[in-house]
Amino acid sequence: MQPLNMTQILGDIKNCKIPNIERIKDRNILLDCRGYIEIHPEAMFGYNISIFTMSHDIYDFGKTKYKKVIIEKGAFIGSESKLYNCRIGEGAIVALGSVVRSMDVKPFTMVEGNPARVIAYFDQITKKWIYFYRNGSNASDVDTGIPQKKQQ
Repeated sequence: MQPLNMTQILGDIKNCKIPNIERIKDRNILLDCRGYIEIHPEAMFGYNISIFTMSHDIYDFGKTKYKKVIIEKGAFIGSESKLYNCRIGEGAIVALGSVVRSMDVKPFTMVEGNPARVIAYFDQITKKWIYFYRNGSNASDVDTGIPQKKQQ
């Protein structure tokens, strides 16, 4: 591992497209550049994030496989999150502590949990986040950004 202040790099940074690495060097991010990572210059990060690109083949544990992680413009990755084999779309949010594995997060959606699941999308017309209850129905008042309890 090569330290870059608090951020750590596995493998060769030349395998990755990270144009603004100076901006994230104090965020304690683990960048696994044994595979390919692409980070848009306008992507935003919390702290203590791990981005993995290598895993073992579960059918032949002696073999390894490499996957891509792509983070698009305006995406925000919350602190303590872990990413592997995924694409985080433009303007998407990965909530605190989420594990995003083998999925594409569509633009302007919010995911949370382990494994990550969609909990909201950004309505481009109203300029508000629309949250979902666990049963898939819409939350009513999202001006505060906090889903309201469902009326019975």
